[in-house]
Amino acid sequence: MLDIHYIVNQSEKSISFNSVDDFVMQQNREVPTLQDFVIVSSVTLDGTELPEFSGKRLDTVYNYFSQNNN
Repeated sequence: MLDIHYIVNQSEKSISFNSVDDFVMQQNREVPTLQDFVIVSSVTLDGTELPEFSGKRLDTVYNYFSQNNN
């Protein structure tokens, strides 16, 4: 499970994906689930927080998982 918390209009929102593959697939759509420019407040993968993404744009998260998910 991949959980992403992000900031929109000074409000924190969250979304969950069944897997990293699901996240990458949904972001590859013509109209992605989330816009690339949203700011991420936290990312949790299978219960483990990934602090390196805090404060980054969503495109950083996407690029990491799309390149490192084999």
